[in-house]
Amino acid sequence: MSIAETITTENEFRAEWPRHAEAVFNYVKRDSARALRPLTFARAVVRRPYLATVLFESVASSGERTEIWLSVAPDGDGGWSIQPVLKRAAHG
Repeated sequence: MSIAETITTENEFRAEWPRHAEAVFNYVKRDSARALRPLTFARAVVRRPYLATVLFESVASSGERTEIWLSVAPDGDGGWSIQPVLKRAAHG
């Protein structure tokens, strides 16, 4: 793997990084239900074998697009740490 690998499909991310994917998709599922907004996988950037930054997008009926970047990494206790990195809205 190079310094950073960009993965552009959800299926590829789930296949190549299954533990990262499971943790981040479980988090997004809970967050989406809480915020009542559907989030769609856009891409993942894997920087090291244990650190990935994942972009999810949501498009409102008004055309407003929200991007949510999440960092996912092992927490050292056998679980996973999911941290929002950046959240921004852009008009579509």
